[in-house]
This record gives sequence, C-alpha cells and structure tokens, in this order.
Amino acid sequence: MSRTEMGITPMEALCLQLLNSERYDYRGDGQLIEDQLYQPGWLEALLKRWDLTLEHASPQEGLPILSVLRSRLRPLVECLNQGQDLSEKDLALLNDALNAVPRRRLVVHNGKMYTLQEEPLRKDWLWVEAEIIASFVAMLEHDPLRIKICENPHCRWIYYDESPNHTRRWCEDTCANMMRVRRFREKKRAHDFSPPLAH
Repeated sequence: MSRTEMGITPMEALCLQLLNSERYDYRGDGQLIEDQLYQPGWLEALLKRWDLTLEHASPQEGLPILSVLRSRLRPLVECLNQGQDLSEKDLALLNDALNAVPRRRLVVHNGKMYTLQEEPLRKDWLWVEAEIIASFVAMLEHDPLRIKICENPHCRWIYYDESPNHTRRWCEDTCANMMRVRRFREKKRAHDFSPPLAH
C-alpha cells in the first residue's frame, strides 16, 4: 500500500495528503527534505484529484492559506496521537473555517427521486480550506484514536490506522523494518559494551 493510498474515503485522504506534503528524511536525521506544496503542479494535481474546481481564485493564491492550515492541523493530530481531546480553542478553529463558507440548499430531482443538496455560493480558497477540514472531521467522527503519527521519530508521516485492533505503529513496512533493525543494533551495542561481571 502506498503512502498516499491509505484505503479510507477520499475526503479523509484529502486532509492526509495536505498534512503529508512535507517530506522528511525518515531514513536519516529527520530533516525536512521537500515541501511538495510548493512544487510546480502539485497543488493543481491535488485540486484535480479531489474534484475541487476553483471558480473565483487561482491555485497560487492558495499556497499561503494551505501552508497555514497544514501548520494548524498537525498540532491537532499530535494532540490526538497523545490520547488527548481537542480543546475548545481547537474546535473553534475548525468551526470558524467551516462556517466561513456561505452555502445554499437546493432541492434536486434526478428523474426518480428528490434530494436535498448543499453547495457553496463561492468555490474559492475558503471553500477548499473547509473541504480539507471537513475531511479531517470525518476521521474524528469515525474514530480519533485511529489517527496516528509514524513511530519512526524521523518520519512524521500521519496515517489512519485501519488495523482491526488499532495496533499499527508505523506508516508502512519500510519504517517498521528500519526501526526493528535499529532496535536490534542498539541492543547489540549495549550488550557488546556492557562491563564484565566482577568475579
């Protein structure tokens, strides 16, 4: 399974794709090595993939907005990953962004049945921001304890744990195997350098 295909619903994966757009040297020292958000074409591909067609803004105008949103969402994930509830201030942040988008409700007839649909009045960057937050809230609704950060401290990849007993600890097998090898080597070094027992 690739890092961008976590097997959950598309709108849930939308927020994960933004959160994981910062790439760290997970095999080395954990330094930031790439910010995909600022790579040519990445943002346009994100919008296309999730069918977020802007009508009143250009893609480049969204770069600072999404950068700030990413920096605000990660601490919320870190809070959840530590088993803590989001604060009232955190919830207010989410609610303010969701309510910043004016919407209208429409009755739609598709030839067989009538349905009530809701749509934004403007498909601008406030709308994109709200859609990303809505995908984050969808994960909260399902199970906030499944929102995790890879236990490789140099990775920082955020994923949704779909394992039956919630025991997944790493983003993928690469990090899992690497951390097992590191622990084995650390134990071996500790054993090799342990002082001999006194006679």
